[in-house]
Formats: sequence, C-alpha cells, structure tokens
Amino acid sequence: MGNVGGMAFGTLDPAPFWGGLKRYSRKNIRGDLTAAVSIALMALPQAMAYAFLADLPLSAGIWSVIFGTIFTAAFGTSRFLVSGTTNMVAILIQSGTSDVLYTYYRGVSGLEREALAMQLVLQIVLLIGIFQILAGLFRLGRLTQFTSRSVIVGYMTGAAFVIAVTQLFPFFGIRDMEGYHPIYQQGVYILGHLGQVHLPTFLLAVGSLLLLIIFHRLSPKIPAAAVVFLLAAGFVALFGLSPKGQKGLLDLVEGEKVERIAVLEDLGPIRVEKPKISPPFFEVRVVTKLVPIAFALALLSVLEVTAIGRSYTKAKEPPYNDNQEIYGLGISNFLSSFVGAMPSSGSFSRTALNFATGAKTQFSAILSGGVVYLLIATVGFLVGRIPIAALSALMLFTAYTMVQFRSLWICLKATRADAFVVWITFLSTLFFTMDVAFYIGVAVSIVLYLKQAGVPLLVEYAFNSLGKLRPLEVEEDRPDPAICIVQAEGELFFGAADLLQTKLRHLAEEEGAQVLILQLLNTRSLDASVCLALSHIYSYLKGTKRHFFLTGISPEVWGVLEDAGLLDLLGRDRCYPANEQLPSEPTRHAYALSKTVLTSHQ
Repeated sequence: MGNVGGMAFGTLDPAPFWGGLKRYSRKNIRGDLTAAVSIALMALPQAMAYAFLADLPLSAGIWSVIFGTIFTAAFGTSRFLVSGTTNMVAILIQSGTSDVLYTYYRGVSGLEREALAMQLVLQIVLLIGIFQILAGLFRLGRLTQFTSRSVIVGYMTGAAFVIAVTQLFPFFGIRDMEGYHPIYQQGVYILGHLGQVHLPTFLLAVGSLLLLIIFHRLSPKIPAAAVVFLLAAGFVALFGLSPKGQKGLLDLVEGEKVERIAVLEDLGPIRVEKPKISPPFFEVRVVTKLVPIAFALALLSVLEVTAIGRSYTKAKEPPYNDNQEIYGLGISNFLSSFVGAMPSSGSFSRTALNFATGAKTQFSAILSGGVVYLLIATVGFLVGRIPIAALSALMLFTAYTMVQFRSLWICLKATRADAFVVWITFLSTLFFTMDVAFYIGVAVSIVLYLKQAGVPLLVEYAFNSLGKLRPLEVEEDRPDPAICIVQAEGELFFGAADLLQTKLRHLAEEEGAQVLILQLLNTRSLDASVCLALSHIYSYLKGTKRHFFLTGISPEVWGVLEDAGLLDLLGRDRCYPANEQLPSEPTRHAYALSKTVLTSHQ
C-alpha cells in the first residue's frame, strides 16, 4: 500500500485516509453521498436490532455503525467495505456475555446488569482491537486461509439457527427464559409455551417479515428495515396497540397473559446521547473468560472483512492488502472501545448496497457514519416507538440470509470429512456458547487435516526397458528385487514421521530390499521429526548391512539436511540434489551406484 499520506510500518500505511483525502475529487462527491444515505438508512435499524439481539443498550449498536464504520474506512483502503456491528458479532457477544454474567453476577438484574454487560463488551472490544492491530502489523493476514471453509459454513448456519430460536420469543410474544440456557433448551421451552402466543404481537411480526421479504425481492436498494419499522410503529400507534398501563411482554411473570404489543421504550429509557470517551474498565477475575471470546470475534471479523475486501476489489485497482484491512479493523475496534460501541466487522449487506448505489471511494462509508448520527439527532425520539416484534422479524430475515445454502450443499457433499466438520460445528452451537462452538469446529478441522496430511504415500518406481522411471503396478514385481526405489508423495512433517519410518522398514524387512532409494522430488520442506526418522531408518539399514540413498533433494530440503548433520551421517555421495531439467537423472545415478555396491559386497 506504500506510504502515501504517512510513514509506513512495513507494508502498512498507518493513516491512509490522509492520502485519500488529498487525492479526493469533487466528481466523486455525488456518488459517495448517495451511497452514504442508502447505507445509513440500512445501518441504523440493523444497529438497533443487533444491539437488541446482544442484550445491550441501543446506543452500543448505533455507535458501532457510526464510529466503527468511520474508523475502519479511514484506516483501511478498500473502496467499498462497510463495517460496523453485524449479526455474527451480536450473537457471539450475547452468548459470551450471558455466560459470564450468569457465572459471576448471577444475582444482578435491571440497569445494573445492563451496565455490567456493557462493561464486559467494551473489554472484549479493546482486546479484539489489540489482537487485530498486532495481526496486521506482523502481517498475519495469510493465516486466515488455515480456517476451513467448512467450519465457517457450519458456524454461520449454527449462528443463524441460534438467532432464529432466540428471536422467536419476541416474535411470538413469549417471555424469555431466566438465566443462561443452551439454545436447544430454549427451543424446547418455546415448543412447550406455544399456548402463550400473543396474537397481535405475532400478527405484527409476521406482517413485518412478509414486508421485508417483498421489499428485498423488489430491490436491494430499498431501505426495507427502515420502512418496515416506520410502518409497524405507525400501525401500533394508530390502533392504540401499546397503551400505557397495560402489561406487556417485559412486565410479565411466567404464566401471565400479554395484553399489549411491546415497544423499544419498554426496555427502558432510550438514551442516545453524545458518546462519552473513557477507557474500558478491566476486572481481572473475568479477563480469562473474555480472552477466548475476544479472540474468536477477532478471527471471525477478520475472515468477514478479508472475504468482503477481496470480493469487491477490481482488477485495475492497487493490489488488495489483507494486512492493511486487518490493521484498519483493529484500529477501529481499539478506538470504539473508548466510545461505548459494539465490536465492528465487515457487513456483507451494507457493502453490497454501497457497491450497488455507486460509491466511488471509501469516503462513502465515512459519510454514512455522519448521516446515521444526523438521523439520530433529528428523529431519534421516534426510536422508542418501534415494536420489538418488528426487530425480531428483521433478525429472523437476517438469520435466513446468513445461511449460505450453496456453500452448505457443497461442504456436505464434497467429502465426508467436510460434512463431519459442518455437522460438528453446527451441533456445537446448540449445546455450547458460540465461541466454544467455533473453537470446536476449528479443532476438529485441524485434527482431520493432520490425520490426512500425516499419511505419506510411498509409491514404488522402476526403470523400464527404455531407461525411464515409471510407477510399479499393484502386485507387479520389481525388475531388481534387491533395489527398491520409492517416491514419497504428500507432506513430510512431524505427523508423517512415524509412518514414513514404519513403511520404509517394512519394505526392507518384509520384501527383502537390500537398497532403499528414497526420492524427494515433491518435497519442499522437512522438519526435525522427519530428520530424526531418516536418521533412524539409516541406522537400522546400516545395522542390517543395507544401503540408503536420497535423491531429488530440493535446495530447501538440502539446507535442512545440511543443518541437521544428515548429509554427513548418510554420506554426501549418497545424497543427490534435484535436477529440474532431468528429474529422474539423480535416481539413475543412485541406481547405478547401488548395483556397484551390491556387486562389490557379493
């Protein structure tokens, strides 16, 4: 990304917005401003819905789509990326903080519980920012490729299911369960309390959901959520469906009947004041519980941001830099923790809208944050009248759009290992907190990968009548029973060391080979475990008066063997470097020397 607009740290630009501002052209203003208004009309209702989903004050979501969006765009370089709080962030925050609150603050309720939850979230946001800044500075963006797509697909499907179940409570007008409960228990609870459905709430929620679907199909440019919230609030006010003094969903004890439709102001006073800048307060006894949540959120948001950034980078633009976007996201989360915002991640829906409405530069995202603040300052007083059922309808619609059906089908059908990872990750979301479910999915995918990669394939070769190497067919005898030429296929690392040693010994013991020639044509690296395995097989062969040759050694592998002292141990005259022009030539020389050695020992 160069050092335009600031002094670069490695390949990063600490403040790319300065250079962008210097190059900004007036012809871009119209496109950026049009996109900014569209984004704001989508972002504001989403922010409120996600804050509601996370059991946090609405301001936490709103500040995220203001400051989180502005900071990420200012410190990143993607033209179209729009960040801020997302459904994935909200459900992981809700799951993680609920578990911590239930474990350490079980007796706390009301405004005190809300304040504690917000305190926990700000600690998480600060930790996320630190993790991501370090990842960007140390250029760890490539590590995201080691998180299996099967894990992400399974996790997003599970998260969508979790969101759907939790939002069925306000959708049906049923009171939430007290305390923290796994999602499968919440699902069972809903099924057992369907007789308590509040019909007006349910009908309003269904109507809101249908309108969202219709608007979405008509055009993605329509601010569907904003229109639906306005219509739902107007409908409730016009027909007096939320009169003061009657019991609503949030006033109930279990078993009582709902008498009115609940609105946002029933959650408490809607306060969206100026943000207060203050550092998060850390409570040492809960930090160890927050770090895994923060790390999972940091990794997931990095995956979302980099996926979006790559998808919306055009060929004629400067090369996309994952590390710059990760750095920008980290700065955004770090600063957001000081203003009371939820964590930021990349938003697929808002980015797609930004692209579709003709954004020209990243300043469209920056301007959108300002438009959201303007909306709150002018019409924020109407927010309290939005029915909670309409928010739940938006979250159910969002949950459906989260499921990547095509990707899910591919992962379930591609291999059994991929299907297993998807199912394990999905089922884990039903029984554990969301961060634990994510780590379970990652761990299972890594174990399956290591199991597969740790099985080296040893293929026997022989020279044909024309002097060319060819693989031996199954059950075919070697032309020279005393000389075994073996090609090592697959990765040679610690997971493969024991199997490599066992298979080579089997060739010598069971099949009577007096000379083993191991080709390393496709091997680009070795580790200490494989070096030890090679030294052990050499010692065994030498002790049984057999001979060992290595051929086709790449420069990288040669360096490792040199440093480990194996070239001197095996004998440099029995180790042959690779010949790119004539790949089989090193093995031909080893084969000729083998014949000489065998003849001299007869």
